[in-house]
Amino acid sequence: MKRNPSSSRLFSDSQKFEIRGFYRQGYPGGPWRPFVRVAVALPRFSVVRQVDMLVDSGADITTLQPQDSLLLLEEPQFSQLGEQHTVQGIGGLTTFFQEEAAIGLFLPNKRTCWVPIVIDIAEPSTPSGIPSTLGNDIMQFGVTSLDAVHRTVKIELWLPHSLVTKS
Repeated sequence: MKRNPSSSRLFSDSQKFEIRGFYRQGYPGGPWRPFVRVAVALPRFSVVRQVDMLVDSGADITTLQPQDSLLLLEEPQFSQLGEQHTVQGIGGLTTFFQEEAAIGLFLPNKRTCWVPIVIDIAEPSTPSGIPSTLGNDIMQFGVTSLDAVHRTVKIELWLPHSLVTKS
């Protein structure tokens, strides 16, 4: 029997949010990949920026790559970021900085639902071309539906104690 997450005790104190995404090609003639448009806030630096993130169910955490992080931070600010660590990914070894952040999920009626996370920010010298990713630290709270045939992305999240603001 398939269980509805909203009926689970885990989700009993939670509110359901639905986020829609889209597919786009990473390069001409390349495969279509699922993305979602979010806001990324770095409270310590008082910055917020809209970012298109690849929906990556294979990523444990959400990452911010240089093509997006350099729009949020100036290069000298990277030395002020949190703990530095190295991660082995498909693209090889990459150095990341951990930083407290919030991901803003755009909802209907010009509202944004904010999810606090610790994000991995790639060092500025990381080769470009790798998109920022929305990882399982966010997607673990719901159901992600990817329809490559119709190029639709739907993420349903059940979040407790959500902060929802006007966009």
